[in-house]
Amino acid sequence: MIKQPNLQIVCNFGSRTKFTIFKRKMEEEKDDNLLWQQLKERMQGYPDEELITILKKRKHYRPEAAKLATEEAIRRGLIHSEQDLFSPKFETPPLKFSFFPYIDNETTRVRVIKSLSRSLMITGIIPIIWGVMKFPLQKYLEGASLLSLGLIWTGMAWLVMTRRERRFLSPLLVIALLSAIYAVRILLAFQQLRPMDILVPAVVYGIVFYALFYIRSLLKKTTEPGR
Repeated sequence: MIKQPNLQIVCNFGSRTKFTIFKRKMEEEKDDNLLWQQLKERMQGYPDEELITILKKRKHYRPEAAKLATEEAIRRGLIHSEQDLFSPKFETPPLKFSFFPYIDNETTRVRVIKSLSRSLMITGIIPIIWGVMKFPLQKYLEGASLLSLGLIWTGMAWLVMTRRERRFLSPLLVIALLSAIYAVRILLAFQQLRPMDILVPAVVYGIVFYALFYIRSLLKKTTEPGR
């Protein structure tokens, strides 16, 4: 005999489920409101030039963010109404493809540089570990060289992250090139190579060199007049 489900239990379960969904939506709306409030306060601290740049590129932002920028510009007297945004001065420039896109917002730009620099610091662990593994094999010169280059790499990446100066990138580029040559020499020592043996180092070095040149591009444009 099949037992019928308790109708009260089913109703209570449904009510609790609806309440949970409603509560979750309320929390999400609260988080969104907090986020937009923080963005509004941040825009109030932007200089006029940066706010005008945001208005010019408003079509590339979320409508809510563009609206906040418009309201802040009206409050400052940069524009009188939203109709002013249709003037040639605020015409939205088309997006252009670039391997190294420039980031207008200084805070975001600094965060990207720091994030990329931290990633480069993490990659410095590889030659350090590899160098330590050479000592038990009595390859002291090779091990010491790898260990030293790994430490220098990590130190230079840390200086790029903290001081944000292009002069610290040159040693990193030299070390990256030397390590790439070293990796090719190791691969050539194998008699049989699988596709993954070539693909993995190629991807890793591609990411490393891209990060280096992207940081270089961001730091270069940061020091240019008008940036």
